Amino acid sequence: MVQKRSSSFGVICAVVILAFPLATVPGVARGEEVDNPQYQAWAKYKPGSTRTLAGELGKGSGLSMEMTSTLKDVTPEHATLSTKTTVNMMGQSRQRPEVEQPVAARMQPRDISAAGEEDVEAAGKTYKCRVFDVRSESSGRANAAPTSQPAPSTARIWVSSDVPGGLVKMIVHTPGGDMTLLLKSFEAK
Repeated sequence: MVQKRSSSFGVICAVVILAFPLATVPGVARGEEVDNPQYQAWAKYKPGSTRTLAGELGKGSGLSMEMTSTLKDVTPEHATLSTKTTVNMMGQSRQRPEVEQPVAARMQPRDISAAGEEDVEAAGKTYKCRVFDVRSESSGRANAAPTSQPAPSTARIWVSSDVPGGLVKMIVHTPGGDMTLLLKSFEAK
C-alpha cells in the first residue's frame, strides 16, 4: 500500500528533492506558472526508469538511507513518481512506506541560486553537473502542528541531464544534522 505521508527524515529529503529544480525565471510575474524542471528531468524517460540515491546522516551517526524513485507514468500535465526508502540505524534496516508523488508539468517559480558546474563521481561514472544552493523552510515533520516554527534547511545539489530526475548528489544541512546523498544507480528506459 502506498502511503501519502512520510517520516521526518523522509520529509527533509523530500523537501530538498522537490525544491532543487525550482529556479526563479527572470521576467516572470508572481502567480505566473513556468515549466517545472523536475517534470522535464523525468518526462524524457519512459515509465519504469529509476534513480537510487544512498547516503548517511552525519558522520558516525549510524544512520544511513537509500531512496529509490521510480517513474510510474507521464502525461502532459504531470509525472508520477513512487519512492521507496530504506533506513538503516545501528545495524537494523527498516523499509519506510512507499510514497507516491505527482510532479506537475507547470509550477510557481521559486528562488534558488546557481553555484556553477562541477564533475561528480557516482555510480562508477563521472557526471558533469550543474550545482545549485537551495534554502527551504520546513517543519521537518509530515504531521507537524500548523503552529510549529519552520526549521531552515540549506542544501547544495548537483544535477545532470544524464540521470532520470537529474539528481546526482545532495548535501543537506538541517538543525537535526547534515545529510549527504549520492547517486548509487539508475536505469533509464
